[in-house]
Amino acid sequence: MINDYLNQTVNYARFAGKNAYGEPSYNADVSIAARVSYRQKKVYNRIGEEATSFCHLTVEEEVSYDDRFTLADGEIRTPLSIRHARNADGTLHHSEVDL
Repeated sequence: MINDYLNQTVNYARFAGKNAYGEPSYNADVSIAARVSYRQKKVYNRIGEEATSFCHLTVEEEVSYDDRFTLADGEIRTPLSIRHARNADGTLHHSEVDL
């Protein structure tokens, strides 16, 4: 049912680790279905500080704060805020990500 609403795509790269210089490395980008909403809102990031989000994504992937997204305009962003919605049995239904 949620697939009906995920009618856009974004490139998604899962965090793989850090190199010897402390720079992040990622797995190859994959194109995933998403719902992209450009709106400005205040969110709290992973350390509890207030931040401004300009893009909200809904995806079926389980996203972490270290992953990255490439939007249609070529902008590369990492999540500011993440909410995982789960089914009654505890499995992931979808993730809501503020960038």
